[in-house]
Amino acid sequence: INFAAENLKSLILTLAVINHVIDVEKAVELSRLETVFQIQNWGSVEWSHNVDEAQLKARVAAGALFTYLNEGSSDLIEKNASKKMKNAC
Repeated sequence: INFAAENLKSLILTLAVINHVIDVEKAVELSRLETVFQIQNWGSVEWSHNVDEAQLKARVAAGALFTYLNEGSSDLIEKNASKKMKNAC
């Protein structure tokens, strides 16, 4: 979660992505509102702004995927732990 929040610069957007309220592309779009405004006023730096956006999407998607995969594995661990506790009793 921390990795995605640092890249998006917003814990709220990160939690929205993780809870499937918005997708990664929408979160990146919202986090780049100021950048888009500045691009509209002053123009785009060729390659730089596009590369930054692509990197941000990749990093946020990686953070979200890592969180999704760890949520699933913790559920499995909890189920196995509860079965072991039942068998021990």
